[in-house]
Amino acid sequence: KVNGKVYGLPFWEASVSGVFYNKRIFERLGIAIPKTQAEFDAACNKILAAGIQPIYCGMSDAWPIMYQYGLDPVFDSPAGEALIQRLNNNEIKFADIPQFITMLEWYKKAASQGWFGKTFVTDTWDYSAEALGKGEAAMMLGWDTWLATDFDDTAWTYKRNDFGLMPVFLGTTDQGTFEGPNVNLTLVNKNGKNLQAAIGFVEFLATPANYNEAFRGFKTGPVFKGQTTNLPSEQYTEAKALIARVGHASAAQPRIIGYSQGEGGKALLELMRGAITVQQCAKLIDDDRIATLNSFTR
Repeated sequence: KVNGKVYGLPFWEASVSGVFYNKRIFERLGIAIPKTQAEFDAACNKILAAGIQPIYCGMSDAWPIMYQYGLDPVFDSPAGEALIQRLNNNEIKFADIPQFITMLEWYKKAASQGWFGKTFVTDTWDYSAEALGKGEAAMMLGWDTWLATDFDDTAWTYKRNDFGLMPVFLGTTDQGTFEGPNVNLTLVNKNGKNLQAAIGFVEFLATPANYNEAFRGFKTGPVFKGQTTNLPSEQYTEAKALIARVGHASAAQPRIIGYSQGEGGKALLELMRGAITVQQCAKLIDDDRIATLNSFTR
């Protein structure tokens, strides 16, 4: 619901996102979970000095850059809600928001410092599990259920429980942030020719016996009040108190008309490889968002 209006039925994992970190590498290097942006940046430098890539990111696929993590805490407040409204009314741009610029500057610095490795331009999402499992990289942005669904616990040196979940630090909030729980929506077109069948399917999904069977043993948070068969992930359980203390916003992506994870990621990749400036990157992201916004208002 948004402002009391129902838009769809949430039916998916209820994941919490942050930064996966290799607990064994952190312990070996004497690194504690960072509490500030400066501590996180210092950890990246220490990991790099030890000959390990600090952060893996499948940047060639664009969307894994996941810059919404940095924006979520900016918009997760009454003042942030007002910013969203002004963006959606085309009264301001991302470039007018100071934290947006500091986030772009952080990505540029991280790339130039080598925190994303030497091949970040061509790194793929499909290689993520291998990069973490082999210990080639110490950290990765992701959501807790990924380790249960996409990480082969038998294939690599490091196992699922060797990884913890800590806050994301992308230059916009000093204490970092988590995101979630995240869900996908099942939506029905009210003008569709199969409206009644679609509604019947949604009712099927919303039946307790059915959703409990669907999520039985799945490592995720509960989506429904009557959901009892899911299991929390080890990463969430371990970080639960930290998540509650730091916060877990999900304000950016679904609320901002024209927000694009893929197109924004492409612009950020151009910034990080040195092809464009921070200001040019902000303009590319704004132009794409505004074009979509205008298409809705024509």
